[in-house]
Amino acid sequence: MSPAIHPEPSVKFQVIGDITVVGGMGPVPLASRRQEQLLGLLICWRGRTVPAETLTDALWGERLASRPGKNLQVLVHRLRRTLGHADHIRHDRSGYALLARNAEVDAWHFTDLAERGRRALGRGDAETASALLQEALGLWRGPAYPGLHDISQLAEAAQHLDQERRRVLTDRIDAEMALGGHAEVIPELAALLAEDPLAESSAARLMVAMHRAGQRAGALGVYRRTRSVLAEELGVEPGPLMRELEGAILRGDEDLVPVLLRQVRPVSVVADQTGTGPAPPKHTAPPDHGATGQEGAPAQVPALLPAPIGDLTGRDAELRQITGMLLNPPVVCVVSGMPGVGKTALAVRAAQRMRDRFPDGQLFVNLRGAGTERIEPHQALGRFLRALGVAGTAVPDSLDERAEVFRGLLSDRRVLVVLDDAADEAQVEPLLPAGGGCAVLITSRGRLTALPAANLIALGMLSTGAAIELLSTITGRVELGAGGPDAEELAELCDRLPLALRIAGARLAAGPHWTVSRLISRLAAEHDRLDELTHGALSVRAGLALGYSGLTEPGRSLYRRVGLLETPDFAAWVAAALLDAGTRKAEDVLESLVDAQLVEYAGTDGIGEPRYRIHDLVRLHARERAVADEAPGAADEALTRLTGAYLTLAERAHRLQYGGDYTVLHGRGYRWDFEEPTAARLLADPAGWLRSERLGLVAAVEQAARLGLSDTCWDLAMSTVTLFESQGHFDDWARTSETALATARRMGDPRGEAAMRYSLGTLEIFRQRYATARPHFEAALPIFESAGDLHGQALA
Repeated sequence: MSPAIHPEPSVKFQVIGDITVVGGMGPVPLASRRQEQLLGLLICWRGRTVPAETLTDALWGERLASRPGKNLQVLVHRLRRTLGHADHIRHDRSGYALLARNAEVDAWHFTDLAERGRRALGRGDAETASALLQEALGLWRGPAYPGLHDISQLAEAAQHLDQERRRVLTDRIDAEMALGGHAEVIPELAALLAEDPLAESSAARLMVAMHRAGQRAGALGVYRRTRSVLAEELGVEPGPLMRELEGAILRGDEDLVPVLLRQVRPVSVVADQTGTGPAPPKHTAPPDHGATGQEGAPAQVPALLPAPIGDLTGRDAELRQITGMLLNPPVVCVVSGMPGVGKTALAVRAAQRMRDRFPDGQLFVNLRGAGTERIEPHQALGRFLRALGVAGTAVPDSLDERAEVFRGLLSDRRVLVVLDDAADEAQVEPLLPAGGGCAVLITSRGRLTALPAANLIALGMLSTGAAIELLSTITGRVELGAGGPDAEELAELCDRLPLALRIAGARLAAGPHWTVSRLISRLAAEHDRLDELTHGALSVRAGLALGYSGLTEPGRSLYRRVGLLETPDFAAWVAAALLDAGTRKAEDVLESLVDAQLVEYAGTDGIGEPRYRIHDLVRLHARERAVADEAPGAADEALTRLTGAYLTLAERAHRLQYGGDYTVLHGRGYRWDFEEPTAARLLADPAGWLRSERLGLVAAVEQAARLGLSDTCWDLAMSTVTLFESQGHFDDWARTSETALATARRMGDPRGEAAMRYSLGTLEIFRQRYATARPHFEAALPIFESAGDLHGQALA
């Protein structure tokens, strides 16, 4: 119930999309993250008094050793001062409450509008219901309580609000259908079904909407696809409602369809008596069972698994592999892969499929290992122990004691533990049960190879066929299902990354007037591609940003600079030049990017050196971060070192191959030197090194040209002729020499111009085009003469 007395003037509190306070004079910035957390908790309790102990536990947990009440008083005082009006936060002997009207808090206002809309829909006033429910949905600017989900109460409140949003969306669609807007709601229903292909209620609504919009074949196609998914995923047939709908549509029984549609309508969630929405979180603790929590602990069965996430197209083999492992506990399974590849979706689907095998419960925690605010093992154990029935007062303080209690509780139980987004082995080792009937399923961007006896599954990109199938499933478009050049191009522009494919598919499903070719044209522009691969709460950029934020500073620097490379793969020595560091140190930093799944191992080259690659979407994000985060000139300096490193190695390779510099010229370009053991190892087979680095050498010439490094550009082009001549790469020879010639002319470098004229003339001789070779030499000779360059004159 909203309090009778409200502070003035009116202040609006927003927790959906961002944490914002808006006063009469505009936004009121909150002074700290702790203030955001406190305000979020007060809003989460919907105007009721929050016990002080509940607030201190949520805000500080076990980290606050003494005077928790005083710390809370200080924080409340500071929040009141920030809000500018002390009466917004009421205090009594039991705790604190936020005083505000429903319309002043977006989360409360959303719930109020949702219930009013449902009541209108229930009494048959579809027009009013549609308006109210649309207004409720209009309050959503992004996820609720963003950035505050490390507090379990706020994470639960955010999840509840998101579930409520989905129900409101469904109710609003029902209202639109009652008003005859069947064709208009088809894209939204298709998107809902794409998010959860097992949701028969969404499938039934979509069948009705398509049938009523004159798309009878499409409606029956929805039935067939849903039936296929249910059979494959759950081994069941569609329920009676969908079967009756299919029969009604086949018979053309128009009277039966609306009757069946009413059966689809879910039971509305009844609001509490205050009219402000669901009750606050329950904080009644189970009985205290002693200091350890083991003796006499209740046989509480936790069920913490989230709902299955999305479609698992192209992951059948991995799903069978994981479920097969979980059949034989004890077992630890690690699923690794880059951001957006579908690790969590696969793990949750496997866990849900196997939950009956673990009758003593299923535990789940998102460890947030990819970001900077990771969940520490002692925090995760505290959650697990409380879920297993240990009273809050009986949860030990130290990590070791918590781990001991956890292992003791699970020693004779069959429990499945899912650890999502783990950072490293140290984060998960205390969370491993010792019971012979338990299994652990871990997802991580790293491979966690140091975890004892772990079964490792590395998730890569989808195959082209699976990527197209996923796009077709999400969009329901015939032209994608049939494959073809457009479907393949769209899949490749998404890097065949499931997250990117879902976003592209959702955009096409939400915009039926969009053609596939139109989306392809928008994605083809590299500087806009990450902007285009955003839809609602889904974002490729956000997933990559999380991994980037979790790197060390050297790792972030290398990530940004690797994005500047223009070759399909590269050797580890490239990292040394980009970082201006020793090879060993650079290799360690590079391996940290591999562990974070931002860079991928690509095999070995012809001289046995490991090669690495970076996917296109990752490259685009790395370049964005380079523009935003590199100090002025740092990126150019890194590329200057890289081109100088190529020049050092190419020059030395030529000398080793020919015994000297008799047929080439050199300039005064910058050279970046390696430690001798590294250079000797790389050039033990000079011709082999040149062959392995052909694409890198060509790219280095072009990068030197863009940087205006004329001496480096033409010297590198000439030193590389060794490779082009012996291997017959005449196109590369012409391309690099012409690029260097243009650069020398642009930068006013006559010796470079003469050297490249000589190089092009030599190329024409190799091609046996003597008439076109002569003008090059005739142009080069007088330039060498005027410069007094006897070596150049002799060559020309």
